[in-house]
Amino acid sequence: DLVFSTAEPERRFIELLAKQENAEKITAWVKSKNQRFYEIEYSITSDAGKHSRQGKFNPDFLIILKSASEEYVIVVEIKADDDVSPENKAKLRYARQHFLDLNAALAEQNISQTYLFHFLSQQDYAEFFGYLKDGRLISGNDPFRSKLENLLDE
Repeated sequence: DLVFSTAEPERRFIELLAKQENAEKITAWVKSKNQRFYEIEYSITSDAGKHSRQGKFNPDFLIILKSASEEYVIVVEIKADDDVSPENKAKLRYARQHFLDLNAALAEQNISQTYLFHFLSQQDYAEFFGYLKDGRLISGNDPFRSKLENLLDE
């Protein structure tokens, strides 16, 4: 009934999650707290390569989708358009590895749950929700990749 957000991009994402045409495709979703909700560790090295800094971040949203045989947890981190800081590059790299390892452990235990991680900015919302509505977000065919993720991978 009530969701707190800290920035306009998150508020806009929440509005789209609650929109009827999107909400009917979603089993459940939660907006995480800024700290100690679902922490993912990452490490960033300075440009000179001499100093490393450890950090943790909490992805902003967890969205549950169900198919006939699988439950999917779509984990979303919201950022401003074109926010390609070295810190966000590290967060993306470490989050991908985290969920790759988690999905392997779940498969090994025969647990029918898959985690998918995405960095999104407002420029990605229309395409993301298009993939959500037509099922491509979890189908495995034509996987979704945000513009921001592409920029972070450069």
